[in-house]
Amino acid sequence: MAPASREKLLDAFRAKQLCYLPGAIRDIVGSFGWENVNHLVSYGQIENPRLRVSHNNIPLEQLLRIHKRVPTRRQTYSEIIQNDNLKQLLEDGGTLIIDKLEAVDPVVRSWVKEIARSFGLRVQANFYGSLGSEPGFGLHWDDHDVLVCNFDGEKRWQIWAPTRASPTFRDTEGNPEPVGEPIFEQLLDAGDVLFIPRGFWHNVVGVDKPSAHISFGFEVFNGLELVRRILDDELRGELAFRMDAPFWEGKVAQQNFLRSLQNAISRRLLETTVLDELKQKQLRTPPYPQVSLPWLATHTPIKVERYLFEWQPIYQLEFEENNGELAFECFGKKFRFASATLGVFKLWQEKINLTFEEVSMGLGEHIARESVVRFLHSLSEAGIIALVQDKP
Repeated sequence: MAPASREKLLDAFRAKQLCYLPGAIRDIVGSFGWENVNHLVSYGQIENPRLRVSHNNIPLEQLLRIHKRVPTRRQTYSEIIQNDNLKQLLEDGGTLIIDKLEAVDPVVRSWVKEIARSFGLRVQANFYGSLGSEPGFGLHWDDHDVLVCNFDGEKRWQIWAPTRASPTFRDTEGNPEPVGEPIFEQLLDAGDVLFIPRGFWHNVVGVDKPSAHISFGFEVFNGLELVRRILDDELRGELAFRMDAPFWEGKVAQQNFLRSLQNAISRRLLETTVLDELKQKQLRTPPYPQVSLPWLATHTPIKVERYLFEWQPIYQLEFEENNGELAFECFGKKFRFASATLGVFKLWQEKINLTFEEVSMGLGEHIARESVVRFLHSLSEAGIIALVQDKP
């Protein structure tokens, strides 16, 4: 995506405003398509409900028939796709859905990582494909921001403004359907991008030919998530939060107990900032799985000069130097290396993929090749880097 389009998306994300970017990903629409979907459905063995069909006018019991349970030799069951049922449901206007597409497709995984690094939040990719003009869901809203990337065909998107400010999945009040004309109506073509903030109502309809898009959903970090993080991670050290609630004592004791909880929460909130809590959440976020076998597990010698080494953290790390030692936090752990490694770590954060030669230069020409290999292996064991592909 061009830098100008990226900036428009970031501005819309910060302001929680609708954003339409025609042709923004036209150069990469050939990187993922129905061939990829065919492969995933055929070989991925993705079970219900991650792989499913949605249709407004077909009973759920019938929609679930695309999977068939078959016994295994260990007296358990696996699920396989029934081609005839899948074909019929899609011909009848159903929408094929594959959740967490980044878990089964390397191209989509790379996009998810890039988006997560740009926006500062973890991302999940869901695929939606249809063959005709039937809506897959009807009028609805999502409880998270969504980045829609249309990869094939055309779909008509109608969008209405929220009817409840910042609605959540588990809410105290309902979210009434909108009335009147949509605030946005557009036929999205292959290569178009649409950003829809949380709570915006939308309806999506195909145009009697195959169409496919991927929705990148952003992990929510709202007030509820912030307070939950403080309660789970920080206030366990407070005695009032560990002791039993005094349900057997009188009203005064119970009020004093609740007041002690309130004071502890208020004190912690006054001591922190939103960015501090987001940073702590990010530092504890696990990486997207990326193993480097057999090298990771066995120290099997490889021709390291042929490979690229990918930086796995999706958030910017902060490095601290003290007495010749470099320290940083990542994935809920604290790591320590020699200060001489700072340059290569900063280069990794900037470029994401480094060659063995670049790592060697970053550590210094006097470092022996075997020492560089051990350094890379230790980072791979920690999940900080991964050996991801051969160099061209």
